[in-house]
Amino acid sequence: MLSEIMIGGFKSFGEPVSFDLAPLTIFVGPNGVGKSSVFEAVGLMAQSSASGGLVWTGRWVDFPGGLNSVKHRGSAGGLVFGAGLSAEGTTSSVAWDHDSGKASFYFSGRSKAFKVDGEEIAVATRQQGDAARVIYYGPRDADGVKHEIANYNASFGDSFPDASVLEIGQGDRRPPIKEIADRVSNTLGRLLSFLRDDVYLIGAHRLPVRISPTVQLAPYAVGKDGSNTLAALSLALRNGDEIAKKIVFWAKEFGMPEIQSGWVNQPTLLADYRDPASGEKIESGMAGFGSQQILPVITQLFCARPGGLVLIEEPEISLHPEAQVSLLRMLADAVSSGRQVMITTHSQTLLSALGELSSDGRLKPSDIAIYHLSKTAAGTAAERLEIDPAWYIRGWVPSFSKVETRLLRDWIHNVGDRIEADA
Repeated sequence: MLSEIMIGGFKSFGEPVSFDLAPLTIFVGPNGVGKSSVFEAVGLMAQSSASGGLVWTGRWVDFPGGLNSVKHRGSAGGLVFGAGLSAEGTTSSVAWDHDSGKASFYFSGRSKAFKVDGEEIAVATRQQGDAARVIYYGPRDADGVKHEIANYNASFGDSFPDASVLEIGQGDRRPPIKEIADRVSNTLGRLLSFLRDDVYLIGAHRLPVRISPTVQLAPYAVGKDGSNTLAALSLALRNGDEIAKKIVFWAKEFGMPEIQSGWVNQPTLLADYRDPASGEKIESGMAGFGSQQILPVITQLFCARPGGLVLIEEPEISLHPEAQVSLLRMLADAVSSGRQVMITTHSQTLLSALGELSSDGRLKPSDIAIYHLSKTAAGTAAERLEIDPAWYIRGWVPSFSKVETRLLRDWIHNVGDRIEADA
């Protein structure tokens, strides 16, 4: 699971802001405060994970203008992106520090195996090719200075990007130097593999597209714009496994029972379902916008590999409030099935319905993190909202409260006298 992300100097983010992530993480706040920028930063990290620098145009984000198009104008430093992965009791953190057009790659493994009283004990620096020099330090001397006591040449292969520095620390004993190098290589590789293979981003503009069977498909990824939804859906339904059952169940919950997808005497791929009212088969492309936009969400949530991260911008688009309650239950189902989910939302209904999750016991309040984003003179600021054990948000959502208070005050002013007269 991705345990943390850090963003700085990017679009609306000035000074670096860190987010501790949960199995389900929700970002709320007014328009233009940086919610989408969080997802774009993760997408940029993901598509850059196999490179020594930042890949501006790729699978998840497209910034043809490069650094100049995304750099925060008031930030003195460069771009800073960070991510942490929790796996097997170890948290590995990576940060890209992109300054003056040069990308660097840092790795910090917070594993008990490499910590001595909280002191960093080794540093590995990339050399030529795939080689790295691991420097092993002894305790600080009386003047507080650390001295090198040994070094080791290690090979990190393609998992160690160019212009890189590895900082290794933390553990309750001093392991052999080779063990440090091997452990760093493994943990770094896991994190880079996760970013490369297990991140799925779905944007707010998403619709399934009928495609030709000659197109080379990326299995189980619907794509940021949802254009690969029918291909992923066809592959999932064809298998008839637990993934297929989940998709069929939730499609029915959102008004698309008996959903099917595939090539049936057609030059292109299509999906259809049985209309609940008329009983007639309806092609998904003829469905309402709410149904069309939720189909990529349903498909990706359960086609993503267990342990993967699914990021969804505003999954509630065009959904009736009752369907938004079902959406929250579906997100909980995906999380309890092993996926990690991050969403942005403007939905009061979605957040008000958190208590609906208390009955099935699949999630606890601690499994959810809610961040309220706002804009300051220095850039985007984030506040984590507390979820009470009774499943309500303490203090509610600040930007929601502001408009709700104004509307209630106006309503009382406009209607109050009439109510007294009627009484």
